[in-house]
Amino acid sequence: MFRFLLIMLLSVAAAAQTPAQLEKGVKNLNVALQNEREPVVASALFHLVKLKTVHPGQDISEALPTIRALADSSDRPAIRYQAALALQYLNQSALADAVPVGDFPHHEAFFLAVSEVLQESLVVNR
Repeated sequence: MFRFLLIMLLSVAAAAQTPAQLEKGVKNLNVALQNEREPVVASALFHLVKLKTVHPGQDISEALPTIRALADSSDRPAIRYQAALALQYLNQSALADAVPVGDFPHHEAFFLAVSEVLQESLVVNR
């Protein structure tokens, strides 16, 4: 079941093309954000960012409260951090230029790159 869910998450951003498919993809990813398994949640965060980047007109507002709740109060520190990074990425267009989400095959490398860019910007601004 876990493997199937990961495969489904990986294919949502690439395969969903019609508005109905995109909307269903957002709903499925929002459900995945509430999963107990940390890799599923991290992957869902990554694929929501990827979906929004590939389809900028797509409404993902349904998932934003869940992402904010994860960033604010998840009992898993890695998920709290990744959710906060996802929100930063979605809210700062300069991050999309610095860290093109399409360059990353999985969430670990993507979130690490976003974190490094944000840390560098803090150092430069001080």
